Amino acid sequence: MENPNHKGEKPYMVCIVGGTSSGKTTFTEKLKMEIPGTVTHFGLDNFYNGIPEGINPINYDFDHPSSLDWDYVVKCVKEIVETGETRIPIYDFKTHSRVPEKFEHLKADKVMIFEGILCLYDKRLMDLFDLKIFIHCDPDIALGRRILRDIAERGRDVTEELTRYNKFVKPDIQKFVTPQMKLVHLNI
Repeated sequence: MENPNHKGEKPYMVCIVGGTSSGKTTFTEKLKMEIPGTVTHFGLDNFYNGIPEGINPINYDFDHPSSLDWDYVVKCVKEIVETGETRIPIYDFKTHSRVPEKFEHLKADKVMIFEGILCLYDKRLMDLFDLKIFIHCDPDIALGRRILRDIAERGRDVTEELTRYNKFVKPDIQKFVTPQMKLVHLNI
């Protein structure tokens, strides 16, 4: 895969990490408006494995590192850095699965922003980013944002969201997300 616009210059790689609904995407959109030049972003959400057959979504832990295809994440981020392009999978939050045989072709810009709850969990990614940012948010505000987003965009209901939050999300934030604060350049 060769990007004709990639002239051997490594894009400036930014990683934005933080808990669910902490404001990572909103912060990313604001950065895109403020940074001169061209900025493209992609997210960890595209790399979910999907729910194993026969598992009820309410009993599946999407916030656990095992829910993500880390080899594929590392492959795509490295390709962006080394060749200037990659193909990322498309994930459907309503069906809890990857869209078969469908990918987004992503070409590197001068600045590439990668965001998600566990972006720095896999140590193979650490040296690929020039700037690492952790977004902090009051847990109650984040939960409210998550409920509103998941009802409006993902077809969930309040009971399902509260059950999943208490069973998986909140404990996983403490166990997997919060420790990433020590790995970043900026805590916001």
